[in-house]
Amino acid sequence: MAMVTMVIAIVRMMEDHDACDHVTTGADTAWKPAAPLGCSRLSVQDVWTATFPQLLTESAIRLLHVNGDGVLDVVTGFGTGADGYHIPAVVCDLYFNGSFPCFGGLLALDGATGRELWRSFADHEIFGVNCNEDISGDGVNDCLAGGRSGAFQAVSGSDGRVLWKFGPQEAKVEMMNLYTAQFVPDRDGDGVPDVLAAHGGDPLREPGSLYRLSGRLLILSGKDGKVLRWAEVPDRRETYYSPQVYTRQDGRLAVLFGTGGETHPGSLWRILLDDLYEGNMDKAEVLYSDPQKGIMTPPVLVDLTADGTVDIVMAMFNSTVLAMDGETGETLWDASFPMSESYSTPAVGFYNYDDVPDFMVHYQHGPGFPIYYQSHTTILDGRNGQPLVIPYIRDTVGAQASPLAISVEGHGNDIFLYWVADCTGYEGQNSEFDFVKGTNVHEQSRADFCKVRFKTSGYSQLAMMSGNTAPPGVTIYDSRDQFHLEHDQTVNTTAMALRYIQQHPEVRGQYQEWLGESDTVGPDKSGTESTRGKRGTTQNEKSGESRFRRHVGPHDEGGVQRLLSTGALAPSLDSSDDPQTIDVLFATYWFYPAKTTVLLPEDEQCVQDMMENEVQRFSPDNQYYGFDHDAYEHVVEEKCASARLNGTKDSATYQSQTNYNPFNVHMGAMTIYRVKIRCDCAGEERNQCGRVLPYREQGWAGYMGTHGTSHYVPRTHTADPGQYRKET
Repeated sequence: MAMVTMVIAIVRMMEDHDACDHVTTGADTAWKPAAPLGCSRLSVQDVWTATFPQLLTESAIRLLHVNGDGVLDVVTGFGTGADGYHIPAVVCDLYFNGSFPCFGGLLALDGATGRELWRSFADHEIFGVNCNEDISGDGVNDCLAGGRSGAFQAVSGSDGRVLWKFGPQEAKVEMMNLYTAQFVPDRDGDGVPDVLAAHGGDPLREPGSLYRLSGRLLILSGKDGKVLRWAEVPDRRETYYSPQVYTRQDGRLAVLFGTGGETHPGSLWRILLDDLYEGNMDKAEVLYSDPQKGIMTPPVLVDLTADGTVDIVMAMFNSTVLAMDGETGETLWDASFPMSESYSTPAVGFYNYDDVPDFMVHYQHGPGFPIYYQSHTTILDGRNGQPLVIPYIRDTVGAQASPLAISVEGHGNDIFLYWVADCTGYEGQNSEFDFVKGTNVHEQSRADFCKVRFKTSGYSQLAMMSGNTAPPGVTIYDSRDQFHLEHDQTVNTTAMALRYIQQHPEVRGQYQEWLGESDTVGPDKSGTESTRGKRGTTQNEKSGESRFRRHVGPHDEGGVQRLLSTGALAPSLDSSDDPQTIDVLFATYWFYPAKTTVLLPEDEQCVQDMMENEVQRFSPDNQYYGFDHDAYEHVVEEKCASARLNGTKDSATYQSQTNYNPFNVHMGAMTIYRVKIRCDCAGEERNQCGRVLPYREQGWAGYMGTHGTSHYVPRTHTADPGQYRKET
């Protein structure tokens, strides 16, 4: 082990010595060996797990003191499998004991045990969380919670009660989302920090659609949620970007915000906070524009040029990673990943031995949202943007979660954590496919990609590596090992719904409407007394119950496992006794996929042959008679794909917005994990092994950084969430 470590160090020293043509920055220094040594042994120990049926999450995990036991507790956003658009209120009665709303919210867990402390529901799924300020004055930090379809509220960190909510008003568009908000210095003079938020997105529009809703920037009172100022973004484009605030050299606060979407152009903008508050949007300046795709992913804010102002490192959606001077906006370096797109914010840490931090990036390769053939993960040199991990780490499906980094003593010793999603037996496969025409974007995003492409199962992994452990590193989590833990608490939602219907006759009329004509039995379809069976149950209801139970079970095939929570680092519960450890918190969830069909290259000849015979649809005695061109093409693609899949068993359960039935909603489960990571060295090197830095000195310990502000915590001092305010 010692010899391997020495060889790696020599190779990396030679690579650093040979690096050329990089941007000269104030942070450049001559090469120097890392001291102390980086750990060559990484191990994992389970601490606790907590599973929550009917919940899912794409949220950041935040830490704060809730119950006063001295251990940082866990707060995360969640959605439920019942969420959607224009969902009837009866859904909350059926599946959540009448709690309304029941479509998303915040969840707080005891950091020491994983026990639920409180749960706060919101109007829709919550995924943007910031818990950096105590706006209620009770001594516990409170949380800003943003999510889908206008859901945005402030929640008490101590007990989960809603402090205020962003309600119906001129500034609000119900269809648009809200993202990770930031606290800003008090603007209205009430002594409470105020709130900056982005309000945008158009989730119901198909990719490439012409019309999109214009995004907005909001400044709200932190005390009561009143909108103090709001303005449309300068280019009137959509926005999916969580804004940032940083201090320029003259002491003024600048706001970064982005516009555009997956298939629409946009820009990265900068405006002074004062100008935004005064409504002077004409003073916003463009730092970067793309004529094809938008700017959606939060950056890393880190001082690469040593000029006292943070610089901007972004994984653009257009295949480019860009480092920009935070003061002038000039490009420091860029890196390209052709035919790729990224939803992931880079993780920042020291991978090689210089004193300029490096960046782990993750890109998905393919024709474009939402179809990707493969994903690539590597680390870029912070001096010049050159890849340090070659060949790239590749996985077939790709996880959209952003990576993290564990800060360890000595340059070059940091440990990067990253997520992969792959297909059993087809790991790293890069084969082409497309969905049959007529498959909407929502169904595409919820497809079981491994099943429809390779007729195999998918899995997710969380891994960690450093310059002292060869890629792909050490596995922290593998979904295949946790199947029973994540699935055994599955709730039979069909049984819940039927039980509620039997106990509440007043909803049976709605139930019959949703069953539809195909579920009626016999000539009398009214559900009157003449068609009733035993125990007062109509034949319609019995038919519906039978149909439901054919497709639902706690171990049903078809559940798709996703690892979309970036997770967070936390102080180990025994860190005072062991400086070589740190804990990692992360969440996974699984759901029932949408029923989709894909076309592979081998299906093309079949489709071509049938399309050349399209004239058959004009013959009155032909099975395709009356079909228009689009309908004929759709059925041809389905038939050719089905021919390839002939003989494949399909007993899976499916769930999609296109066939949403409130009386038959299938829901998976969310599981939150806490594990302990040990960083150690071999043999005689143990007494020189670098310690894991204390949590307060961790540079990139969560989504959008340790404090959710996109600011990297510099190695030389500890930054707190309100640092930029104190600087002013």
